[in-house]
Order: sequence, then C-alpha cells, then structure tokens
Amino acid sequence: MVAVVLVCAATVFSLPPKAQRDAAAPPAPAPVEGRLDASAWNFVHSGAIRLDGDWLFSSGAKASSAPPVYYPVPGYWSDLPGNLRRSGGAGYGNYFLRVRLPKAPPGEHFAVETGYWLSAYRMYVNGELVLASGTPSPRADAEVTNAYSKLVSLPDHLEEFELRFEVSNHINLHGGSFVAPRLGLDSALQRETNVMRAVTMFLVGAMFFAALYHLVLYLLDRSASANLWFACFATLLCTRTLTIAPMAVFTQSLIGQDWVWRVDFAASVLLLPACYQFFLRSFPRYMSSWPAPWLWIVFSGWALAALVFGPATGEYGMKVVEAFALPYIAYLCFSLGRAALQREEGAALALVGWLLCASASVHDILVDNLIITGIDLIPFGFLAFFLCIAGMLAGRFQSAFRQARHLTIQLRELNEKLESAVQKRTSELRDKLDELKSNQAELVRAREAAVSANTAKSRFLATMSHELRTPLNSILGFSEIIRDERLGSLGDQ
Repeated sequence: MVAVVLVCAATVFSLPPKAQRDAAAPPAPAPVEGRLDASAWNFVHSGAIRLDGDWLFSSGAKASSAPPVYYPVPGYWSDLPGNLRRSGGAGYGNYFLRVRLPKAPPGEHFAVETGYWLSAYRMYVNGELVLASGTPSPRADAEVTNAYSKLVSLPDHLEEFELRFEVSNHINLHGGSFVAPRLGLDSALQRETNVMRAVTMFLVGAMFFAALYHLVLYLLDRSASANLWFACFATLLCTRTLTIAPMAVFTQSLIGQDWVWRVDFAASVLLLPACYQFFLRSFPRYMSSWPAPWLWIVFSGWALAALVFGPATGEYGMKVVEAFALPYIAYLCFSLGRAALQREEGAALALVGWLLCASASVHDILVDNLIITGIDLIPFGFLAFFLCIAGMLAGRFQSAFRQARHLTIQLRELNEKLESAVQKRTSELRDKLDELKSNQAELVRAREAAVSANTAKSRFLATMSHELRTPLNSILGFSEIIRDERLGSLGDQ
C-alpha cells in the first residue's frame, strides 16, 4: 500500500517537468505589448518559456495601424472586456508576437509548441506558413477545425522573428487561446512531448485492460457490482483520454474535431456519476444512495445533449458538471475519510487516490476558467486514482484470497479430523459387530443346549411316567380289591 501511494504521489507531482526548477529559477520573460525579449534566457538550464502575455491582435494578415489592440494569451474571446469581447466566442483574427532569441547551443535549434487555439489555426514565421492545423476562415462554412497542439521547429540561426497565429472559431463556445504556446529547445520539447504521450498511452492501456478485467469479474460474480461500476469508470476515462491531448491528435484524424469534442464532453460529464456509483458500492455504509439517481439523470441528459447538439452545448454542460463537481468532491472526501477512520478495508488507499484525482480536477477546472494557468493534470490525477483504486481492489482480493486460503486450511483440518473420527467410529463399530457376532454364536449354542436339555427332560419324564404307572396300577388294583373286600373282609387271613 505504501509503495502504491508513493508511486501515485510521484506520478502527479513529479511528472510536470519544470515544477521544482521554476521555483528557484528567475522569472521567465513574458510577452508585453506584442514583444518578447528572450535573448538573455538560458534555455539549456532554465527550460522552455510559456508565451503567456499580451499579443498584438488584428483582423487581417498584417498588424493594424494605431491604435494597436492587445489580446491576452491564453484568453477566450467571449471573456474579453469591453469592445474586445466577441459575441458567442465566434470570430476570426491574427495574433502577432515579435520575438528575440539568443544563439542556439551547438547542435540544437529552437522550436515552438503551438498550444491550444480554438478552433482552427495556422502558424507563420516572418510571414511564411510553417504549420496549418485545420483551416481558419472568416466564414463558418469554410472553416475546418483542428485545435490541438503541435511542435514546430524554427529555422536555424533565427535570432529575431515575427510569430503569427491565424485563428478562427465558429463551432466552440469560446474562441481564442486556451493554452499559450511554448518556446524552447526542440530536443527538450520533443522529449517532454514523448514522455506525455508515453504516460497517456500507458493510462489508456491500463484503463482498457482494467475495464475488461473488472467486467469479467462482474460477469463471474453478479453480486460484485463495484467491479461493474469501476469498469464503466475506466471505459469512460479511456474514452476521454483518447479525445484530449496528446492522443486527440490521432483521434481527430479518424472522427473529426467536432465529434472529438462531442465525445470528450459526453465522457467527461459521465465520469462523476460513475465514480460516485463505484464508491457507493464499495463503501455503502458511509455514503448516501439518494444522490446517485439524480446524478445519472442530470449528467446523462447533458451527455446526450453534447452528443446531439455539439461542442457548444457540451461546454455549457461542463459548467454544470463543474458546479456539481465541487460539492460532490468535498462529500466524497468526507465519506472516504470516515471510512478510513473506521479502518474500512481499502478506504485509506481510496482516499489518497481520490484526493490526488480531486486536486487535479480542481486544478483543471481553474485552468479551464482561466483563473490560473498550467498544464492539464487530469490525466495524471486519474492515473494516480487508477493506481490507488487498483491497489485497493488488489488489497481486497488479496485479503479475500488469504481468507479463502485460511478457510481452506481450516476445512482441510476439519476434514482430517472428521476422517479420523469416522475411522475411529468405524473401528469401534467393527469391534462391536464382532462382539455381537460372538454373542450371537453363544446364544445359538445356548439355544441348542436348551433344546437338547428340553428333549432329555421330555424323554426322562416319559420313561419315569411309564415306570411309575406299572407299579401304581398294581397298587391301585390291589387297593380296590382290599377296599371292596372281594377276597374277604379286612383282617381275614
């Protein structure tokens, strides 16, 4: 359990590449009024810089004359103040930034990670097109959306240049910039991209096989409903991960940007009720069941609306999810904390995973609303959550396995005792049977002796009766002669 917690903590807090480095490094240069001077920045030791700041904005391919207009990057068009705001977030425009760079180290060259522009963009360096991600256009029918970040290498020996992004949006609730571009050495940015892709692919594979594994467990034991809900949660998370950067670059080529966003919003909306249902089945004594059906009704409705009506509706749905998510996050933390205090099996590990996941979710909610800036931590938070929940379920399985093994040993001992008792009783019954057989033989012999004695008695009585009747008959005859005085009176000689 300790090992899993350490892995989860390391996953969430050490994967963002510059978190600790930036704390001790000097402040990175930032765009000010459409200009960035990074000539004194050490890209080798201090890493890449995020181009957060004020960019020059124009509705045409060239910077407009006075008065200049500066748009914040990142920043949504619908959130801009005063006359800069665009109705509904739809529109078209160009962002300009004049950049100064130091000389690249030997064998290295600079690159730009484009960031996340809504909803189609092209990137130009000194007026030359270097990247087309979708087709931005002032007209909605001509726009082809593709908003995801890409890595673009800059020409060698480039010390000062104009960076321009041509951007349009006619499909999303917000237009403009969601994540600002980054400028750094190509090798370092490529390495960070590869690490992010590897972690994301690991998360997708882990969630896919976890979903299959727990679905099979549920099919084998229909009473284990927690496994079913974890399989649903893992499937939704796997689907959502395939629709966000960096995997969305590949998914977008298959189903298009519009459907990537629809599926992304629908899967994201359903994650919270699936997670709540899983915890409800895992710790039923510490959670209330009445919110579950309301969660499913509200969130399923928004998910269906996102699939049917498109990304803008999905974004409105995400606002509802965020409003619901914060109190439910607090309630789940409270419930899991109670279960952990009562030493419920697996509750401590589930609480750690949920806290990491909830922290990443709150962070990304703040990023989505441009309250803070940063990278998307939800994949790492869910990875940590998955590891903790997998550890919790593995711990429960191990506990059940130990209990089953203990019961098996007890059953074997009882079986051995029963067999010994049966053998002992069988031996006693055999001895008793032998004794009964012996007694029966004696009884037979006694019966035969009794029959023989009875026969002898009968013969003796018959003989004696014959022997006694003869003299008695003589006695009786002579007695009658004397009584009747046939030969004379008594006393006559």
